[in-house]
Amino acid sequence: VFYVIFLCLSKPGGYWFLICLLVIPLVVFVVRSIGRSIQQKAQKSLTTSTSLNTIAVENLQSARDIRAYGLQQRESQRFAAASAEGLRIQSKLVRYEKALSPLIEFSAALGIALAVGVGAGIGFKFEEILSLITAFYIAYSPIKRIGMISAQINIALPSLARLEEVLNARVEVADAPDARPLPKVKGEIEFQGMSFAYGEEVVLEIGQLKIPAGQSVALVGPSGAGKSTFVNLVPRFFDPQKGVIKADGHDLRTLRQADLRANIALVSQEPVLFDETILENIRLGKLGATDDEVREAARLAGALEFIEAQPQGFYTRVGERGMRLSGGQRQRVSIARAFLKNAPILILDEATSALDTDTERSIQESLAHLMVGRTTLIVAHRFSTIRDAQRILVFAEGKIVADGPREEVYQKNDLFRRLWDNQAQGLGMNENSHC
Repeated sequence: VFYVIFLCLSKPGGYWFLICLLVIPLVVFVVRSIGRSIQQKAQKSLTTSTSLNTIAVENLQSARDIRAYGLQQRESQRFAAASAEGLRIQSKLVRYEKALSPLIEFSAALGIALAVGVGAGIGFKFEEILSLITAFYIAYSPIKRIGMISAQINIALPSLARLEEVLNARVEVADAPDARPLPKVKGEIEFQGMSFAYGEEVVLEIGQLKIPAGQSVALVGPSGAGKSTFVNLVPRFFDPQKGVIKADGHDLRTLRQADLRANIALVSQEPVLFDETILENIRLGKLGATDDEVREAARLAGALEFIEAQPQGFYTRVGERGMRLSGGQRQRVSIARAFLKNAPILILDEATSALDTDTERSIQESLAHLMVGRTTLIVAHRFSTIRDAQRILVFAEGKIVADGPREEVYQKNDLFRRLWDNQAQGLGMNENSHC
């Protein structure tokens, strides 16, 4: 290339040939401009693809409700509209991508044509013109390759940016650099001057509260009063903005999260089951547990009868989200998992609210057995689940407004008495049902 430049400058009027090289910046400009457009279209394509996937997942998960409300046509139209938008954007992206190569080829051909024309006009010999054409080819070839690579990079950039956003997302709760291991705890829980807020809104404030090891505590109150926030703070899913939460006298922030959560079992309203066998779903409570240990946990949870009635017993696959099992069966698998974990702290978060009355009654027996000897936090709107709780905490507007045995709280707190009486009337209980 340097030889060609020297050759051009050594000829009278040769500098005109060098003007042909100005086509190279034009190619660079074309590559960058189209590259930006490709990146913008790729970002839109990623967004529409995400939206399309969301609609598909929603429809698959809500198929029963969609049929019940006759929404098939509406959802089909919504999916078709999202598909059409995705196809339109993807088509534009492909057109931009495919247009890049011809534009680079055209620019290169233009440069070569100018080189031949100018070279012949100023008296270059054939072999000199051939050298100049070769130089152009050598110069343009890498530019073309860079242009095509640039197009692929611009297509990938939005996905990479999204991945980086996820990887760099601020972790709400992280282990301290000097976090200490935690052996098995007794189960004492203590809140000291604690305040927690979502953004600027304070949703829970607790001055001083101690729950002795082994005590069962029911958390009662209207929706949004702070009950779920309370139980989410105990496994340290969040950290309070002020104050301290302790387990057996240890500040939770000084402990390793894995060790803390190894001491806590959770039974929630919607048990999480994976598309594996019943055996493996129960074994999640204690990885490495023997088959005999899993079987004993199932027996304690009252799940053995229905499991053995399955076509393949413990080796029956439960389907996605456990959909091959009934609600009561899924809950018993979740309870068996908690039995197997054998943690000193138990959280029952609306554990029976999605079940019918008969199923709930039978599940209650298993839960009562599970609660023995464990510190138990019970979140419930249906008060049939809190009859055996040793202590009641009444929440209202982010504060604990009553604390004590059920009979005492019933007598002293209007909110609890009203909630209890409303449910007692609905269930046909007698007027002494609170005693």
